[in-house]
Amino acid sequence: MDGDGDIDLVATAALNNRLAWFESDGETPPVFFPRSISIDTLGSRSAVTADLNGDGRMDIISASAVDNSISTFLSIVGDTCIAFDASRDGSMNADELIWIGKSFGLIREGETPGDEWWAEIDFDGDGKVDGTDLSILASTGVWGRSVLNCSYTCND
Repeated sequence: MDGDGDIDLVATAALNNRLAWFESDGETPPVFFPRSISIDTLGSRSAVTADLNGDGRMDIISASAVDNSISTFLSIVGDTCIAFDASRDGSMNADELIWIGKSFGLIREGETPGDEWWAEIDFDGDGKVDGTDLSILASTGVWGRSVLNCSYTCND
């Protein structure tokens, strides 16, 4: 999955609606570290991997039995552009502004970093949603683009 040459696992759990990637440490025998992909796959029964967008990274396709749907999950390993799509609808648009608006001023307190529902739009990773995050979204060159034709231009 992550291109490091060792075997990783992708698994579904139908009863708790989860899809996960288990990253191998590359040792023999391997130790696998869980990386949650989704917690709302609604009875996901299967998952396969393929490079859907031609970026050289493996993406995941999952089939859900409960809602008869197919979901795709593009790899964000090292892909800053996809990270800007907080709503995961495939484009950077007003949905991201809505997320920022709903969470503006929220500060991480006593939670594991990254577990907050709004962590996706804390673009600078400082534990709070503020004007800096809005500025980063507006100045990166991703606004109005899809995750397939995104161009990340903001300097870190």
